[in-house]
Amino acid sequence: MAKKSIYEELSEEILGTQKFKEAYEELLKSQHIATKQQSNLTFDGIKFLLQSASVFSFSNDNCKRLAYKIATILSENYSSEYDQINRIVQYIIISCGQIPVIRKNTEENNPDYFSVYKESNIPFNPVLFRHVLLKMANNQLPIQFEKNDVFLTDFQSKTFQDLEKGNSISISAPTSAGKSFLLKAYLAKRFKEKEKFIVVYIVPTRALIAQVQRDFKRGLSDFDVPDVLVTSSANYSNGSAVNKMFFVLTQERFHNLLFDTEFNEALDVLIIDEAQKVSDPGRGILLEEVIEEALKRNDAKKVVLQKIFLSPFTKNPEKFAEMFHLKDLQTEKTRLSPVAQNLLSVNILDYSCEIKLISEDFEKEIDIYKTAFTDEEIGLLSNSKDWPLLYSAKKFGAEFNIVYCNSRPKCVNYARIFSSMEEVVNYPEIDEVIAFLKANIHPDYFLIDCLKHGVAYHHGGLPVQVRNFIEALFAGKRLKYIFCTSTLLEGVNLPAQNIFIYKPKQGRAGMTSLSFWNLAGRAGRLLKDYYGNIFCININEWTGYKPDPKDMEHEIQSILESTVINKNKEIMDCLKQLYFTEKNRPIEQALTKFIIHELKGGSSDFIKRLMARNPSFEEDKLKAIQKEIESIAGTIQLPAAIVQKNSSVNPLLQQKLLEQFRKEAPPVPLHPTEKGGLDNLEKIYKIIDVLFRNINDRRNEYFAPFTYQWMNDGNTSELIKFKIYTLRKESEPTVEMINTAIEGLFDDISNMLQFEYQRYLKCYIDILFHFYKESGYDTSGICDSLPMYLEYGTFKKNVMVLQSLGLSRTTAISINSLTDDEFANDKDCLSWIHLNKGVLKSRLSPLLWKELSDIA
Repeated sequence: MAKKSIYEELSEEILGTQKFKEAYEELLKSQHIATKQQSNLTFDGIKFLLQSASVFSFSNDNCKRLAYKIATILSENYSSEYDQINRIVQYIIISCGQIPVIRKNTEENNPDYFSVYKESNIPFNPVLFRHVLLKMANNQLPIQFEKNDVFLTDFQSKTFQDLEKGNSISISAPTSAGKSFLLKAYLAKRFKEKEKFIVVYIVPTRALIAQVQRDFKRGLSDFDVPDVLVTSSANYSNGSAVNKMFFVLTQERFHNLLFDTEFNEALDVLIIDEAQKVSDPGRGILLEEVIEEALKRNDAKKVVLQKIFLSPFTKNPEKFAEMFHLKDLQTEKTRLSPVAQNLLSVNILDYSCEIKLISEDFEKEIDIYKTAFTDEEIGLLSNSKDWPLLYSAKKFGAEFNIVYCNSRPKCVNYARIFSSMEEVVNYPEIDEVIAFLKANIHPDYFLIDCLKHGVAYHHGGLPVQVRNFIEALFAGKRLKYIFCTSTLLEGVNLPAQNIFIYKPKQGRAGMTSLSFWNLAGRAGRLLKDYYGNIFCININEWTGYKPDPKDMEHEIQSILESTVINKNKEIMDCLKQLYFTEKNRPIEQALTKFIIHELKGGSSDFIKRLMARNPSFEEDKLKAIQKEIESIAGTIQLPAAIVQKNSSVNPLLQQKLLEQFRKEAPPVPLHPTEKGGLDNLEKIYKIIDVLFRNINDRRNEYFAPFTYQWMNDGNTSELIKFKIYTLRKESEPTVEMINTAIEGLFDDISNMLQFEYQRYLKCYIDILFHFYKESGYDTSGICDSLPMYLEYGTFKKNVMVLQSLGLSRTTAISINSLTDDEFANDKDCLSWIHLNKGVLKSRLSPLLWKELSDIA
């Protein structure tokens, strides 16, 4: 064990004193933004805390966290009373390695005592403060941001230096630790230095693509790197290649890029955001597959691939080195952040409320606040089932608040109830969004009334464009409250001052430790708040994880490993009965992985690699699986390449489809403009429903015409009107029925068209091509682009290219209506946009113009 430094020994002595405990407890009572309780902290107490924090700032990370919290609370609550506090506060902030926070401190009309961001006429002794000068020199970014010098935190600086050396890194850090800015800076420097440089950035969901594209496009531009093509398109061809490319892709799109296109480039950097998703039952195995394939291709080309894994609050960030056999993977792990979080326990009982602070620095909870309800509060809120949540949000809300809800219906209903208690707001930005929603969705859409009162709801069923509007309004201080679901856990960048949580669940299960702290990490806005508040309401009623600041880290697990190791009996049952089930998707995907390896030359090597990465694998059980897999693989007559292209689809069902084609002439997918295309698509959807989805009803008669409207640039409002029209056959629809229809339509698009039918239609076409080729038929009549049209909601190339640049479908369709030109590729499209910016600005609505100007 390393010997403790003098600062660590001093810190332990201070922390053990009753004097410190009492002074720190009084300090914590003064920080709560919602109540601002008066504390009994004296001048001597403040002086002692500053002295203590100065020592802590040179100690270990836990002590630095404490020093930073003391300094920022004192600055925010006592600097107006004692004007010399901020000189010491800035010294502590720099010593803690949080130099960027100096900018926030000086923006509050405080001098920049050490001339970090602006020259100060206040002298300081460079010998006495040598440490400050060294820290500033070490943490200064080697390139300018917006033509200004920039300083990094200690964590950012250390990680940046490691990345510069070309090291592959697994990074575990809180949401607000500045990982995104760090990556933008590093990649900007690399793009500047290299003639050719290709990056792939994997995001977990399609909804995050546009956000990451915008952020990195803007970030690279701010670092004066304008010549990088930032694209989300997996429709690669050699003619579309440019020297500097930044792909933002889901694991599904990356899979398409690797297996369905001419893409054969070696990657320079592979970034996996939310890398803990390797444990996700729905996508984890596919995520592993694309990472393995990228590594294999770079190895074949003898080109070193820099791997960057990003995950929050991870106990074992080295797990990725084991999973992917990476000897060169380093780990960077920190809990330090420029934004601290206060964990507040809110207990509501018998119409009274008390708040306690849960701190890892104390064994007990600290009393913060106590009050009784007023008659008005009882009358307003007590009719709602989850009224403690609404009461807390109303009582303790600040300027920016997120209220977590367990389901979409609750999210919408609570936002509506809450908005009825808020005053009408008057902002032109909100009016623009309301006008858009009325024109493009429906005048009776519930979100419209909520927005009028500065309230919104945000869930996975909303169109990405609408979510983007809500996030922009929130960031622009036009919305005070957002009611959200677990969508926020998927990496959406939506920080707030306060987060309110009551009996949280994810789906039907209680919330996990990872999910809770991932959500809590949104409390506090980077370089805008010193700390954020997490209000945990009636914790004693929670099921699942109950918040404990001493238990924040989670262990990364591979869903492939946990499935094969822990579900051996279920796997063998599936294999011996020759069936898989969609109800247990991880088993299906794990066995598909075995089958693909067997088809490609045998699964023995795959089994050896599994055993090498985790000692919990049992060789005899793996061999038993292999024996059954060999037998099954012998019945599959499709090439391994086709099965791998469609690895999310059961290989046995793929084989059944081929056999069905051999028995009966299959309907051919035609271009949407060709006669007979709709009839054929209806028949294809029927085959897909019966064979792949085990459904035998008439839903194909709804989804096929709906698909054609969608691919023909159908306006969302027109699609909604059609759906509502079907309701009128029974009775005049109510506002509630209209909104149910709207939500249903959004689900039909995102879950059915863009996901379910898209992947099965792609599989259908791949197997149809194989069947035609083995039968000697002409394949020219098959429209193999139909799955792509389905995902993008158009068959027009321009509209797809515009979306690949990060624009919404609505904006892409609007822009395409203003030109007769056809874009050859993304680069050609960007050139056209730059040449026609004046026309576009005058012809597009301000809302759509803002969206365009963010990416071009």
